[in-house]
Amino acid sequence: MFNINIKLSGRCYIEKVVKTLEKVLDDRELKWFKTHPQFKHFFHMYLEENHKSQGMWMLMLCMVPSSKMKECWFVVNGVPIRYSLRELGLISGLNCRSYPKNYESLGGDSSKFVAKYFGEGKKKVTLKDVDEKMESMKSSKVRGRMNIAVLYFLANIIVGKTKTGNTAAGVEHFFLRAASDLDLCETFPWGRFAFDQNMKDIRNIVKNLNVIVPEGANKVFPSFIIPMELLAYEAIPALDRHFREAVVEVEDSCPRMCKSRFKKGDLKGFALSEINSQLGATKDIHSVLAPSHDEKQLLALIMDDEDIDQDVADYIVDGWKSILLEEKSEIFFQEMFKKDVNSRKNKGKKASDPKNQLMELYVGEEKNRNQEDEENRLNFLDADYHGGGEEANDGAGCSGKKQTEGDNVEENVEKDKEENEEVGGEGPTHVTRRTSGRTSKKSQYKQTPFTEDKKGKKRSTKDEKKKGAPKGKKQKT
Repeated sequence: MFNINIKLSGRCYIEKVVKTLEKVLDDRELKWFKTHPQFKHFFHMYLEENHKSQGMWMLMLCMVPSSKMKECWFVVNGVPIRYSLRELGLISGLNCRSYPKNYESLGGDSSKFVAKYFGEGKKKVTLKDVDEKMESMKSSKVRGRMNIAVLYFLANIIVGKTKTGNTAAGVEHFFLRAASDLDLCETFPWGRFAFDQNMKDIRNIVKNLNVIVPEGANKVFPSFIIPMELLAYEAIPALDRHFREAVVEVEDSCPRMCKSRFKKGDLKGFALSEINSQLGATKDIHSVLAPSHDEKQLLALIMDDEDIDQDVADYIVDGWKSILLEEKSEIFFQEMFKKDVNSRKNKGKKASDPKNQLMELYVGEEKNRNQEDEENRLNFLDADYHGGGEEANDGAGCSGKKQTEGDNVEENVEKDKEENEEVGGEGPTHVTRRTSGRTSKKSQYKQTPFTEDKKGKKRSTKDEKKKGAPKGKKQKT
C-alpha cells in the first residue's frame, strides 16, 4: 500500500452536460436523451459537483502487473479486486456488447460534418469548439442541434482529452462520424468504447509510478471516470458505509451509479489518508462484483457472454478467476495484508520504490525466467490454497476454502483480540469464509500435502523431507 498524495482529475463533465442540455434543448429533443437506452441513466443519477477520485487512486496504487489487456486487478488488504467490462456495465448501464463490424467506417463523413458545423478547412475540432457551438444554439431551434448535442455529450462524458485550451487535441474522430447518425448512436456499444479507453488511461497513469511521483502532482484521467471512481466503494463495504449513501426513489432497473451518492460534507472531497483510515484492516472485500436479480436482467441486455472476449493468457490471474468464479471460493494474501496495513501505520515515512513494491505480487509473464523462479511464484500463489483446509498455512499465500455439496457453509473462526496484534503476529491470519453451496472443481494447481503434529498444527511433508526428519516423526517448528 502506498501513501502518495496527488490530485487526480477527470475530463468527465456529467453535471455540466445534463444542465446544459436541459437548458438548450426543447422537450422533444430532450426526450430523445431521457429515453435513450444508455444515455437516460445520466439524467437519473445524482449530479455531483466534483469528482471524488481518491478511492480510485487508492486502487491504482494497489494495481498488480498483468498480461491481461481487457481487465485489471488490484490487491487491497490482501484481497484481489477486478475491474473489467462487467464492472463498468454494472456501474454505468452502458451497452458493452461487441463492436459492429468495421465500426470505424460507420456513421457520416466526418469532414463534411466538420465543414457544415465548424467551418470549411478546419483541421481540428476541440472540446472548446464543441462547447461554444452548443451554447450558440440555445436561442432558437436550429437545424442540426441534435447532432451537436450528441457530439457534446460524447466528447464531455465518454472520452475526453488530457489537455484543454489551445494545446488540446481534437475530439475523437469517431464521435464526428457517429454524431451525424442518431440511429447509430442509440445502438452503438458506448460502454465498450469507454472501457477500452479506460484501460489505456489506467496503464498510462500506473506506469508513471515507476518514477518518483512528487507530492501533490496532478494526474488526469480523461475517459469515462465514474466506474473506476465508484469501484472501491462497491467492492469494499467499509468505504461504502462511510462515504456513500442510498438515493431514494430510484428505479430497480437503474445501474449502480444511480442508486447511491457521496455523502454531503463541508469539503469538496476527501484525502487519501481518510480513505486509508476507513479501510483499516478490513478483509470484507468483494473480489468480483456480484449482480443482484435486477442487475442480472440489466447485464443480459448490455453484455455478451463472458467467453466471447478473448484475452491474453496470464496463468496466475487465470488461476485467480478459476478460484473466484468457478470454485466460488475466496482469495486472501496474508503477507500483502500485513504490508498494506503496516504501510498505512507508517504513512509519515517515505514510501519505497513503487515498482519494487508492486513486484512483490508479480502476476505477469516474464521473459527468460528460469524454472526455479516459476516454481517460487506458483508457491507464492498456491502454498496455502488446499482443498478442504480450514486454516491458512504459516507464511504468505492464498487461503481459500473448498465448498461442500448441497449446503451453504460458513466457516467461523476465533478472531484475534485486536486486528493490530494479528497484523504484527507471526501466526496464521484467521479469515471468515463464505461459500455458495456449489460443489467446486478440483484446483488446477499442484497441492502441497499436509500433515498434523500432536497439537494439530499443519505443516508440509515436503518441508519435513528437506529438513531430514526421521521417518515416522514430525519435525518441530
